[in-house]
Amino acid sequence: MKLKALLPPTWLFMAAMAMLLLHFLIPVHEVVPSPYSYLGAPLILAGLALNIWADQLFKRAGTTVKPGERSTSLIVCGPYRFTRHPMYLGMIASLVGLAVLLGSVTPWAVVLAFILLVTIRYMPAEEKAMEEAFGEEYRRYCQRTRRWL
Repeated sequence: MKLKALLPPTWLFMAAMAMLLLHFLIPVHEVVPSPYSYLGAPLILAGLALNIWADQLFKRAGTTVKPGERSTSLIVCGPYRFTRHPMYLGMIASLVGLAVLLGSVTPWAVVLAFILLVTIRYMPAEEKAMEEAFGEEYRRYCQRTRRWL
C-alpha cells in the first residue's frame, strides 16, 4: 500500500499504535500522573463522538467523506458551524486523550506529527477541492468558520 493512498483513519490507527509503543518502550518521563491521567478517557470518547456525528452528517447528505473524492454537498451544520474540519479535530482529541491516559511524554510527539500530517497533507487539498466544487458558497463558509476552532 502506498503512503499517499492511506486515509486519515488509517493514520489515526497507526498513530495510536505508535503512541502505545513509545509509551511502553521509551516512556522517558511521566507528565500526567494517575489519577489525572484518567481524564484522557473522556477526551477519547469526545473525539470519537465528534467523528461519528460529522460522519453521519455526510451520510445523511449523501456525499463522500473520503479525501480525494468529489463532494456533492457542502455540510455547514452541526460541528461544521464551528470548525471546517471536525473529523480531524475529533481524531486529534482522541489522540490527546490517549496521550493523557498514557501519561508519559513520548506519545505527545506522535500527536504533534499527526497534527502536522493532516494540516499539511490533507487540509489544503480538501479545501482546494471544496472551493473548486462549491466556489463562492465555500469561500463565504471559510470566512465565517475557522479551520480548527
